[in-house]
Amino acid sequence: VKNQRWVKASKKCNKYTDFCISNSAFESSVYRETHWPTVKIWELGHARNDILFEKDSEVLSEIHKKVCEYLKIDITDKILLYAPTFRDNGDISVYDIDFKRLKETLEACFGGTWKILLRYHFHNRNRILTSKMDYLIDATKYIDMQELLCVTDIGISDYSSWLCDFLLTGRPAFIYATDLAEYNTERGLYYPLETTPFPIALNHVELVYNIQCFDMNKYQAEVR
Repeated sequence: VKNQRWVKASKKCNKYTDFCISNSAFESSVYRETHWPTVKIWELGHARNDILFEKDSEVLSEIHKKVCEYLKIDITDKILLYAPTFRDNGDISVYDIDFKRLKETLEACFGGTWKILLRYHFHNRNRILTSKMDYLIDATKYIDMQELLCVTDIGISDYSSWLCDFLLTGRPAFIYATDLAEYNTERGLYYPLETTPFPIALNHVELVYNIQCFDMNKYQAEVR
């Protein structure tokens, strides 16, 4: 039944869309294979990511100030963004990061005081209760994801495409995916995660290890 709803929605998307904007031949092929098999596609890049190339320090400072004021965090805090995608089966046990250990690891490896922004997929935003710990900040309702990426020092996700946007900043990002085998079987991936620059962890011990052993030079070479 669910698959039938997806097919019906896909046909409706194609019918009511005049054109799509794509960032590459790869993305265009994804559009063709999913919701927009007959719609005209313009490969112009994604305007939403222009902000990630902003060089004006005053503009960047205003964005940083805006985000910090909205989330009520100190402008001197370092920021980790954890933003995973949803699961078709509704499983929320996969978001089981030990945030206390994660914060301690970040501060030991990178210094500073860290805040962890939690931004969950809209399918989950009413089902996941965030901790009362003051270093965990609910950023799920912050409207502009690209503004969050602009101020994020380190990112963690699983299968969400925002990591590919964040990659443009050259800043560190990690994959935490406890259900990689199951997800790959159920929903599938466009390419193996192992081909990305992001260190992959299947459990929290591996995530901490990947942060502790992170090689910035190797990472940036793979990003390029």
